[in-house]
Amino acid sequence: MAREDNEVAETFGLQTIELTSQFHYSLKQLVCGPERFSPNCIFESVKRYQSIVDNQLGVFQELTKAFCPLHDISVDEFFTMIERLTQEFYTWKLVLFLHSELFQNCRSPRKMEIDEITVYHFVSEKKVIDYLLANDHNVRKYNAVILWLEEIASCRFDNNPLQTKCLSRNICFENTLIELKDSRRKPVNPNLVSEIDPDSSLRQNKKISELDQKDELMLSQCVWHHIRAGRIQEAQDLLQKVGQPMKASIFEGGKYYHDPNLENEPKDLGIPEIIEGNIQRDIWKFIVWKMSEDTRFNVYERAIFGVLAGNLQRILPVCKNWSDWLWANYKVMLDVYYESEIRNTSYYRKRNNPRDLPSNYWQQNLEPEIIFSELQGIRNEEIHRYSNSQFGVIQFYLITNQLDILIDTIYNWITTSREPGICQQLHEIS
Repeated sequence: MAREDNEVAETFGLQTIELTSQFHYSLKQLVCGPERFSPNCIFESVKRYQSIVDNQLGVFQELTKAFCPLHDISVDEFFTMIERLTQEFYTWKLVLFLHSELFQNCRSPRKMEIDEITVYHFVSEKKVIDYLLANDHNVRKYNAVILWLEEIASCRFDNNPLQTKCLSRNICFENTLIELKDSRRKPVNPNLVSEIDPDSSLRQNKKISELDQKDELMLSQCVWHHIRAGRIQEAQDLLQKVGQPMKASIFEGGKYYHDPNLENEPKDLGIPEIIEGNIQRDIWKFIVWKMSEDTRFNVYERAIFGVLAGNLQRILPVCKNWSDWLWANYKVMLDVYYESEIRNTSYYRKRNNPRDLPSNYWQQNLEPEIIFSELQGIRNEEIHRYSNSQFGVIQFYLITNQLDILIDTIYNWITTSREPGICQQLHEIS
């Protein structure tokens, strides 16, 4: 057994050395290459770092599968290494997202101070959003963080067996339908709905069968995971497949309105161009907010409606970890900012009786400093532990652009600890 343990330790040690060697080689290319320290060179270097960690992560996973069953070895230590590599991969991905935003910002500096009049005269909700993404540095940075967090969720959800279970269904409320058909032969439960459609339970104040309630909760979880991963279209496709097109259509109401005919002359012999989005999105959003507050929906349905309506308090109950919690806050922070900018346009102010949102929506005072301050004080052991972990601290300083403090913190870790440390840390400093 000792010989086998030494063999495993030697194999993993060699892989760690290989990982470090590849990092040093990439760093040398960055420092000594013909385009050293140029934005494009740094961008390519970060991509290489991410690729190196991803490749080594795959190697460690295969080694764990190969060694542990054969040698009856505890996998805890190996899974710890895999988790560290996974978090390192996610952190390089964050650097890549933020650097992409920074690179774009260098080419297109922020102009909001002199272009607010331009925004005011927009007659399209979609153009307001496009303009902010193109010109507002903070909006691009917040959006980059959201995209990064969705990328993490997407990687995790791909291996979730929940998705397979949801895809096995193709009939809405199948068990309830069977019970209703059997009512001719035996008495039916008086609390059971008498009609089959997604609103029947709310309309009749009755229940679907217990098996269907479990299926609905599982479906809601699956749809939530798709939304959390930024996969709105996949969520709609899933709802269509399981026989719930009405629920799938809810997402359409949130699309920003854009009528190109209000700004341009019709092309092709006067044929009007296609109108996008929902002209009554304000009414839709108000209704979805109310739905998110309705306790008759399960917690995942309310979270889904909360994302669509920008209701943070309905999203947080299903947030299980640090990245979920951060995503929910950043998502709502950007939603409120978008909504305020849209409602300040002359086009929106000229509308007849536009529907305002509840005061609780506008009272969601979210800024990165406030979000991370609350994140530190949250009463959740897993979230609190990750916030204070090395990767949590590194990601916090990267997101808030406190690079000087990040360098000092990493230097302190390296000089005061005898542990191997993180391969990435020396490269963060570089």
